[in-house]
Amino acid sequence: MTRRIVGIDISRNHLDAHCLPEGKTRRFTNDRPGFEALIDWMGSGLHCVAYQPTGPWHRDLEEALLRAGTPLERINPDQLRLFALVLGKQAEAQVLARMAETLDDLRLMSASSQAQRDLIELQAARYVLIDERTATLNEGTQLRLSLLKKLNRSRLRQIEQDLRRVNTEIRKLLESDFPDRGSEPSWWNPPRIGTPPR
Repeated sequence: MTRRIVGIDISRNHLDAHCLPEGKTRRFTNDRPGFEALIDWMGSGLHCVAYQPTGPWHRDLEEALLRAGTPLERINPDQLRLFALVLGKQAEAQVLARMAETLDDLRLMSASSQAQRDLIELQAARYVLIDERTATLNEGTQLRLSLLKKLNRSRLRQIEQDLRRVNTEIRKLLESDFPDRGSEPSWWNPPRIGTPPR
């Protein structure tokens, strides 16, 4: 069965959407009427909506789509740029949809409450920190200058500190809003420094 995926290029005033496999494209306003029109246009049976976080401009859209029960996939901007280089010149919404179509390990988001949305945002930040920690560790193995090694160690310490803070917030949220969860989420245990990345 073919998966239906929508890529959305988000700007301050507009949302450019591209739907696969149909290949149809449409522009919507980045406001509540635009969100409603977008949801109607996408219809049901979506595998996911892929987008690149854009600071304040994606948050209202994200909340509207989550309230509508739409599975979301945040695409890392660095990975998006690399993927776009491979595809060649295409609209960003189309690249987002193609990237989500290609990736097997999508971390899809769905939420129906503010607590779940907060948990999703913390989870996304945690994945970014884990990826950044792995990249910084790998970079450190290539450094020769003592100054750069020192800066690398300092960056690793800061990443670990930020990761501990995010983990603490996740634990507090799980304990207060999801007391009957039974066990930790499957994504809870990241690889530690010095172990192969997941």
